[in-house]
Amino acid sequence: MKLAYLPVFCADSPRVTNITEAWLFKLATHAAGFYFDMSGGREQMEFRVFDWFQLPFTGQQWNDFLFDAGDHVIPVVASGLHVDLDPYDHFVLVIDKADAQLAATRPSDRKYTHMGAQDATPSILCHELGHQFNSNHANLDTPSGPAEYLDNFCIMGAEGPKYSYTEPTLNFANLVGQSLWRYCVQCMAMFYDGYPTKGSCAGAVRGRIGGLRGHKAAGYMFVLPHDIPGPGQNDWRYCKFCQQMFFDGYPDKGVCPGNPGGGGHVAEGYMFVLPHDIVDTGQRDWRFCERCKTMFFDGYPTKGTCAAGGSHKAAGYNFSLPHDIPDHATAGPGMVAPNLGACGWLDLASQNVGRDLGPLLRARPAETVLELAALRGAPPEAYTGTPICGWGDGLLPARGDQRLLIEYRSRDGRDRALPATDTGAPGFLVVHQTSGSGTETSSLQIAALPVEPGAMTYLDAGGIDVTVASYDAGRNTVIVRLRSEPWPPAPGQSNWRYCRKCQSMFYDGYPMKGLCPKGGPHAAAGWNFVLQHDIPAPGQNGWRYCTKCQNLHYDGYPHSGRCMGQGHVPAGFNYVIPHDVPAGGQSAWRYCTKCQAMFFDGYPTKGVCPEGGPHTPAGYDFSLPHDAPGPGQADWRFCSKCESLFYDGTADKGVCPARGPHTAAGYNFRLPHDVPGPGQGDWRFCRNCQMLYYDGYPSKGTCPAAGHQAAGFNFVLQHDVIGAGQSNWRFCTQCSSMYFDGYPTKGVCAAGGPHTPAGYNFILDHKG
Repeated sequence: MKLAYLPVFCADSPRVTNITEAWLFKLATHAAGFYFDMSGGREQMEFRVFDWFQLPFTGQQWNDFLFDAGDHVIPVVASGLHVDLDPYDHFVLVIDKADAQLAATRPSDRKYTHMGAQDATPSILCHELGHQFNSNHANLDTPSGPAEYLDNFCIMGAEGPKYSYTEPTLNFANLVGQSLWRYCVQCMAMFYDGYPTKGSCAGAVRGRIGGLRGHKAAGYMFVLPHDIPGPGQNDWRYCKFCQQMFFDGYPDKGVCPGNPGGGGHVAEGYMFVLPHDIVDTGQRDWRFCERCKTMFFDGYPTKGTCAAGGSHKAAGYNFSLPHDIPDHATAGPGMVAPNLGACGWLDLASQNVGRDLGPLLRARPAETVLELAALRGAPPEAYTGTPICGWGDGLLPARGDQRLLIEYRSRDGRDRALPATDTGAPGFLVVHQTSGSGTETSSLQIAALPVEPGAMTYLDAGGIDVTVASYDAGRNTVIVRLRSEPWPPAPGQSNWRYCRKCQSMFYDGYPMKGLCPKGGPHAAAGWNFVLQHDIPAPGQNGWRYCTKCQNLHYDGYPHSGRCMGQGHVPAGFNYVIPHDVPAGGQSAWRYCTKCQAMFFDGYPTKGVCPEGGPHTPAGYDFSLPHDAPGPGQADWRFCSKCESLFYDGTADKGVCPARGPHTAAGYNFRLPHDVPGPGQGDWRFCRNCQMLYYDGYPSKGTCPAAGHQAAGFNFVLQHDVIGAGQSNWRFCTQCSSMYFDGYPTKGVCAAGGPHTPAGYNFILDHKG
């Protein structure tokens, strides 16, 4: 790429920043380095930064140009600066005026990027340059559908909190500068407060071994300009021994309290250019001490403690130093794998870059393990290290022809501010669906989980469990276990439930329970229905999920029906519902002509319609397949370590609060599910820890993995009765799990300490 930066301002609009051509060059250099890293050395950006140029256009004319500003600006700048701009492929137009904010790239040909000088940061520049390399935005999957920008693991995500990585040489606000310079109340000198050590202070008391203690900060946080032409006095430097600011323009380097035996101060880092003798918003009365050569505050009658003995002695200029101005965040994370592929830099078929998981996991059930190295941009040509991506086609049947792609993002290196975790996880596994790996590839994050052994997530669209099996700190690699679960007889989505309040069908797979027209959220009861979708099977299609009320509604008419607050908003799958058939599920589910939702018409009452009154049935008699009740689900076992009940029916034994997987002992319990009773319902399998927990309260207790998340059957457990089975199974008030209370020890609770019993005494049936 051959790129030209054109900083401009309008004839009638004064500049609002004092960003220099030199600073813009540093900004462009950072962006070039960022994309050299992201491309694995494939992209060596050639660029030139031109000097500021006043346009003959007014600010309003600039606004009226919209994305075509470059067509008008480039000929004028070329003529005014006497330069040839024809060789350049792309242009960054840096416009300095009060209403110019953020940045945008012309969508038609991506030739021009318009960037407000006030927001000229590496993060925004790198985001916009990503478009010029053919990358689209990095999006996030939500209950309401894809949300543009919200993947915070990618520079192509949202402007805002994703800008986590700080490049100190580029921090600036109205002045280019370095922050964290502070006043020391002990010696009155200026010192750098950005390190855990606080330098050596001439005004501090001596420690027990005779050395000077550090500076003590107070007052403003100063932001000092550096490495610019001026105005101001240059040659002010940081001393690596005492961490103070000293003047390095004389042969004599003063007296350093941190280097008493070796002479004076020793310069390191930036060359600061400090404004002086001006009326400014900064703090005045900062002076040069002619004895120790440091900067001290001369605004008090006392003059602090000088390393040369006695007090500081002022000489020279009266400096006015800017303070407490906000630093701009300067760069964001790298690119996620789909976006690297969109730029043409990531070839998953190359040896050691990616591992194709499709052939194995498409055979359901199946299980495999995968070791991943951290993704830090595209690997270089002929990469021979540990794979950085796992991928597979045909693994997301619920998402059409989308590709599954999984990567490991490490906290070290470029991604410095990933989401926080209680345990300080070293990084995250991030899962995307993508339209492929070529240019213009789409990016949609469908899952992310911390790199903590035992952490697990379930991909609904693929019926796949993703589990962190282990982490190798020495190699900084992650072992991931993936298991593809069997599909129902036809592709379908479970967690569709009957609401006992309004009698409609709603989706119960999210923590929120939608909006019930009878007030509050829906209340699930009865069977767990499995609805087929996006298939040519017999039935009526056009049935959709509503993102507002979470009901199933018919979307086949121009009018969207009545929802809680205007019309339904469809999202997700296109459900195909069988009707007027003798068997295969529960019948008497009907379409309501008023709200267009599906409701159960098998009771004399017809529920509550958001249009008012009961539902009004019309059309087909739908028969919905469900997890039909039977003798129950077996393979529920007592864990000898934590004394809880967990599901032992898979190779994975979950996550035990006593560390490691659960260990089965004793009876094999068979638990009834999706039946009217007798007993207490809302006992659910947690797909993260595999324990049985109570899901009937808003609080879901404490999970030893990634938080309780209900899946599968709704178990209904008998209690306080005399019958066959083992009693003394109790609800724990801390973790909400089911544990055995028949031993003096009360097991190990995920919330800490032993379990705490409450409520019913449950009796569980077992095989023998």
